[in-house]
Amino acid sequence: MPYIGGVSSKNDYKWGRGTKKTVKVWMKQLAEKVEGYKGFSRYEVHVSGQFKDERRPDLQNLFEVVSDALQEGLGVNDKWFEFHDAGYRLGHEEEKLFIRLVGKEA
Repeated sequence: MPYIGGVSSKNDYKWGRGTKKTVKVWMKQLAEKVEGYKGFSRYEVHVSGQFKDERRPDLQNLFEVVSDALQEGLGVNDKWFEFHDAGYRLGHEEEKLFIRLVGKEA
């Protein structure tokens, strides 16, 4: 998934410089990507990234955005998600966000 930027909230985020795509567009794309992972009752969600500098997303806001998208795509309430901060690296020209899902049985 392309990195969506600083994510101040899912309602007011603008994706990229000078474009008009909102975070809701990104959330819809993420939901569509994870639809093939349905079938588990619980999920571990590991989120990591590579960024240019310390202007990286606020983790709580990022988890909220990812959680809402995953709920829609997987059809599972977010109370069954276990989020893990998998860290981040600085100094990259291309910023990326990595989301790894691990399906778990009840």
